[in-house]
Amino acid sequence: PLDAISAKGWDAVVGTNLTGGFLMARECYRQSMRQHGGAIVNIVADIWGSMPSMGHSGAARAGMVSLTETAAAEWAHAGVRVNAVAPGFIETDMTASLSDAIGDAARKEIALGRFGSAEEIASVVAFLAGDEASYVTGQVLAVDGGMTFS
Repeated sequence: PLDAISAKGWDAVVGTNLTGGFLMARECYRQSMRQHGGAIVNIVADIWGSMPSMGHSGAARAGMVSLTETAAAEWAHAGVRVNAVAPGFIETDMTASLSDAIGDAARKEIALGRFGSAEEIASVVAFLAGDEASYVTGQVLAVDGGMTFS
């Protein structure tokens, strides 16, 4: 919970998830994309509905949404598109370790009734990075099996 997060813990999570994302995007832009254009796809997390008990992570990822939109607006003149993918629950070692009760409860919140795969996220990232998405910028695409509207 927020009242249990230390300043050091807050800084570590925000530094990794927001500052790290900013520095990476900025250097891609400065070192190549300013001259040659390109596409940046940030991974932000499915933050809609907030992230109780993970407020530092939710705040950093919400900051990445704003960073994505700002970079898209500021760098479009150079032919740079900036978008983000917001994955929902994905089959990983971490989600596999959830108890059956927690996993079942989470699946009930997802319209498709299942967790996604890493390959499903990767295909959306590849689409946004590729020429097929050449008219898409400043967007955040939720890839969450319908969790945002369930």
